[in-house]
Amino acid sequence: MADAVTAQDSAVLEDQHLRRTMGLWQLTAVGFSGVIGSGWLLGAMYAANAAGPEAIIGWVVGGGALMLIAYVMPSISAAAFTRAADVGVAAVRTIAGVRYLAPAAFVLASLIVYWAGWTNLREALPVLLVGAVVYGYQQCRAGVDWFDVRVGIWLVGYLIAILIVSGIGSKDFGGTGVIRAPWDSVIVAIIGVIAYELGVRGGVRYLAAHPAPEPYQDTPAEG
Repeated sequence: MADAVTAQDSAVLEDQHLRRTMGLWQLTAVGFSGVIGSGWLLGAMYAANAAGPEAIIGWVVGGGALMLIAYVMPSISAAAFTRAADVGVAAVRTIAGVRYLAPAAFVLASLIVYWAGWTNLREALPVLLVGAVVYGYQQCRAGVDWFDVRVGIWLVGYLIAILIVSGIGSKDFGGTGVIRAPWDSVIVAIIGVIAYELGVRGGVRYLAAHPAPEPYQDTPAEG
């Protein structure tokens, strides 16, 4: 019994030294963990066959683009925590400059996704869209409050909007040419700004409805 109490006290003391913060590298790791797949195994071979030694430049440019895309969802979370802290909803702040870096990253990533072209997006985005809808449905079936699902509906609208613009956008990116360049990119940027704002507001509402527990406070030892 004494050993069990000692182990519990030790766990509490360890918790007292934990810090509920996330920095740039932690957010980057979260984003990368969601986008890394098996493509890198064959990508080097295909790139070398297509471009030879110059493929290294393509890897650098592509890596920068992927880093930006990987930061998209963490950027919304970071901005939501920062804005929630400003209004007293949450006590956690994230990296400095997130108010400017997060929306810029989201808009640029939206443009990169659009510039991938209709040929790729007509297959990739519907899969993501179906996945988002199925996830929300399963959450509702599991008894999750509808409010928790509703705050993420903006993502479904965002994917649908990008898919529509990709289909009727500039022929340079595989569209039908109804919307000519550069107005197609301008529209995608506007969609990105609106989706980002909706995502951050949804995050703030979620934090207000589900406040995080206060971290343990160090207490002076008795005796």
